Amino acid sequence: MADERDESRGGPDPAAVTPGEAAAARERAFWESRRRYHDLDDDEAGRREKRRLSKESRRMNLEVRMHRYARSHDSEGPVPGDLRLPPLPDHDHDPG
Repeated sequence: MADERDESRGGPDPAAVTPGEAAAARERAFWESRRRYHDLDDDEAGRREKRRLSKESRRMNLEVRMHRYARSHDSEGPVPGDLRLPPLPDHDHDPG
């Protein structure tokens, strides 16, 4: 069971994953966890697994809230690279 948790957190290199891919992966993990939660039986093992999934869900929610907070307080704005314009051409080199 510990290997499964390591695999789900490991995955590809975090530096190579774009923010959109990371958000999509979190969304898929959330819905998969929710689906598993509702499919569990009401016996001891099912309740234990529900507690584990609830804990995982709270952790995912906290990560999303921390990410949103960091983005809202980022001094450069939400997408700084996309909002920058290229530099203007130098007028010294124009023949006219």
